Amino acid sequence: MKHFFLKILYTFLCISILFSFASCHADSYSATMLVRSGIGGTLSVRFGTLNGYLYESFRKDADGEGALSYTASLGEGSLSVSYEGADGKMCPLFSLKGGESISDIGGYAEGKKGTRIRILIETDGKCRDGSVKIHFYNGEKS
Repeated sequence: MKHFFLKILYTFLCISILFSFASCHADSYSATMLVRSGIGGTLSVRFGTLNGYLYESFRKDADGEGALSYTASLGEGSLSVSYEGADGKMCPLFSLKGGESISDIGGYAEGKKGTRIRILIETDGKCRDGSVKIHFYNGEKS
């Protein structure tokens, strides 16, 4: 009986290690009042303070190709936002410094409805009072 439980424990440990290696990206951040949402084809991140890098994702809400529509603001610090391109490499989307806000369309995304778009938010030191909102935009009203 003891050997049976050891085998189960060993199997569970191996599966846990396998899943930890299968993860492509790992967050490394400290934050206060962090609110994240990736519902309805829109990614929304708001924070009181953020330091480090944060991977987020959301699903496209329309078929075809298009750009990323984004709106962001930052009270203090500086951050950059990138997205995963078709080749799997991170491509810069925008950068923001304390006291700035931005609203624009950029980047490129393709694929069927439901395709996951991955986003990296990376700070240069500690940032305060920030918000980032990103949506897939294919030219239609949303």
